[in-house]
Amino acid sequence: MKHGKAALALLLAGCCALAAGCSARRAVSAEEFTAAAEDAGFTVTQEAEGPSVMLEKDGATITFVECGSSSAANQVYSGQRETLQSTAESGGGTPRTLDSDTYRHYFVTVGDFYYALVQNGGTVCFVEAAATDQETVESLLREVGYLS
Repeated sequence: MKHGKAALALLLAGCCALAAGCSARRAVSAEEFTAAAEDAGFTVTQEAEGPSVMLEKDGATITFVECGSSSAANQVYSGQRETLQSTAESGGGTPRTLDSDTYRHYFVTVGDFYYALVQNGGTVCFVEAAATDQETVESLLREVGYLS
């Protein structure tokens, strides 16, 4: 019986560790995203009506939008992705993609330009930057939990 309890304890500990490592992504608000971006040196260049914001740093432009629902964010993401796919196909870029129920991303470098598109729940983030700024952008996306 002692061995059974020890085995169960180890199994539960393993499950907890696994669950912690696979935690779900949490969509952030425009205010949270803006705060993280400003900490990374980006400045707000335009605040639109509603929960959306545009930020810039050294020519890199990030647009972050709270769409109100996952289905609305889906529509925005899908439209932007079609445009990026056309750009990638015509420019010879090879995209990195991930698609799940509540999180999707599309990253591609075409020539000297880097593009990132992320949908997380009811939010969408779109980035257009110089290819040399890819790490700066991806570091910010990791910071807010929009990239692993």
